[in-house]
Amino acid sequence: MEWLLGVALIPLLFMAGKRSESGRQNLVSVFGGTERDALREATAWARVLVAERGLDVADTPILVMRELRRERRALSLLGAKTIVDTMTAGTA
Repeated sequence: MEWLLGVALIPLLFMAGKRSESGRQNLVSVFGGTERDALREATAWARVLVAERGLDVADTPILVMRELRRERRALSLLGAKTIVDTMTAGTA
């Protein structure tokens, strides 16, 4: 019986050791394409969302990240932060 418990815990150990994806990798999984294409598409989408909701990414970046994640549930916190950082840097 104890061996059964041990066998059941093995997948959990592998999951705990799994490295989480980066923000850019998350954008690729959500928006598709290459990292560069995904970042460009995500930022364009976010600019529209921010404008529609009357938000200011420079003044309320955390609120913007929350709204982005509410709109796209698959978007991770790192993915949302990557978008906000890009928007505030003006690089996309």
